[in-house]
Amino acid sequence: TAACEAAADWRNTSIDDRIEALDGFVDALIAEADDLARLTAWQIGRPLSKSDETGDLRYLYDYYKSSVKQAAADIELPAGDGERRFVRREPYGVNLSICAWNYPVVMMSSLVLAPLLAGNVVAGWQMARALLAVDRKLRINAENRELLDRIFNQTSALTATGKATAADARASCSSGDVIR
Repeated sequence: TAACEAAADWRNTSIDDRIEALDGFVDALIAEADDLARLTAWQIGRPLSKSDETGDLRYLYDYYKSSVKQAAADIELPAGDGERRFVRREPYGVNLSICAWNYPVVMMSSLVLAPLLAGNVVAGWQMARALLAVDRKLRINAENRELLDRIFNQTSALTATGKATAADARASCSSGDVIR
């Protein structure tokens, strides 16, 4: 599927290039903070004064960004003369992420941005209601459209409506998970 093809391409993108692309993505989100807050307030009924989640999104994204190189580095193991033993972490491929409705912007940090930083692509995070505000704002931004098409495949719940299906996923996370 297109998600598996995108995964093969994205996993071979250097960490520095992933960071550069996602920095622009996060900057675009934060530039829309006021609109996202209004859409989030409208969508889930939270008071407008408590609806701007972009500060928390930035904080968590910066944390994941600062730790991705260390997390992806080879782990050297004891070896005999002339041998090298190590553990190398590799991206899973398609990551199925399912988001709850109550924190649609900040949950992107763990459910979307962390897997993308690790070299995975994301499918299946619930756009039907939970992230309508984010989707509405980002799909308008033509600068992000190519990046979104490459690494982010939208589905509604677990039913495929686009390029990816839940069956493509080799890893999954939900809003209650921590990144492994």
